[in-house]
Order: sequence, then C-alpha cells, then structure tokens
Amino acid sequence: MGRIAAIVVSLVFMTGLAAAVEEGARPGIADVLTARLATAGSADEAAELAGALREVYAESESPSAEVLYAQSEVVVEEGDRQAALYKLTRALVLDEGLIAALVLRGNVRLNMGDVDAAFEDAIAAVELAPDYYAGLGLLARTFEAQGRYASALATTREAQRYYPLSEDLVEQLARHSTLARGGAGL
Repeated sequence: MGRIAAIVVSLVFMTGLAAAVEEGARPGIADVLTARLATAGSADEAAELAGALREVYAESESPSAEVLYAQSEVVVEEGDRQAALYKLTRALVLDEGLIAALVLRGNVRLNMGDVDAAFEDAIAAVELAPDYYAGLGLLARTFEAQGRYASALATTREAQRYYPLSEDLVEQLARHSTLARGGAGL
C-alpha cells in the first residue's frame, strides 16, 4: 500500500475511532488501538496510534488508574499541577504499583517545591523498580534539591546505566558533576 493510501486508511480509521469514542465505546477502542500499536509497521504509525490511545484515555470517564494517569499527563501539559496531583493520587490509590504515576507525581511535587513529598515518591518508585531510569532520575533531582550533590551524582550515574541515550540524564549528569565538585562554573 502506498504512503498516500496508508494515510487515507489511517484517517478513516481515526475518524471511526473518534465517532466511537463519542458513542462511549472506549474500552473496545482502547483494545483495538493497543493491538494495532503492538504491530505498528513504523515509528510514525506507532506515534500516531499512541497519540490516539492517549486521547481515548484522556476523554474517558472511567476511574481506572491508567486513565487517570493519562488525564494527569494532559493536565500537566496544560499547567494545572493541582489537578494533576489530584488525578495522580487517585490513580495511585487504585494502583499503588503504577510507577509512572509515582514518578510523574514526584516531578510535579518537586516542581511545586515540595521536596519532601517528591523524595517519598522517588523512594517508592525506586523500591518498586530499582532499574527504572525515570525513578532514579527523580531521586537524583530530589537529592540535588536537598543539597546532597554526591548522592545526586551517584544516582544520576545509576540512572544513566539503564538509559544512556537520555539527553535529560546527560544534562543532569553534567550538572550534578559540577555541583558535587563544589559548584565551580555554575
């Protein structure tokens, strides 16, 4: 199938999805999108399907942890940190093992200046998944906020072991290296 034909099929498919969402068929659509995402033929197709899946979840009234997490991502992007905290906390009540929600809530709390609460979320995330780079990255940023620069550096190095291509972790490592040396050049 040519690129234009694939785009047309995709647009028809997405239009059908939008209509079905309006009719309240979210669970079936989420299943279809998830199945299609697993067999996506390209990065572009996967990104398009992931975006459609996120939209389905963001529009849902379902009280599931995954839906609340998806909604919290949207409200974080919109800048409504209080709504994000509310949704993330609700998601974690439903599924206390939802590590991505712990990390996002920790990041929101850290950005709001609540270092102690962010630290608690980071510790919980690292305890659940010691090799999850995002949890380790959050923990390192909370160490930085606490002025514990050697711990921040060591934890960022550990995070980078699991995701060496992360540009955020490369920048964080450089900052923590400088801070751990006494802040020269900052």
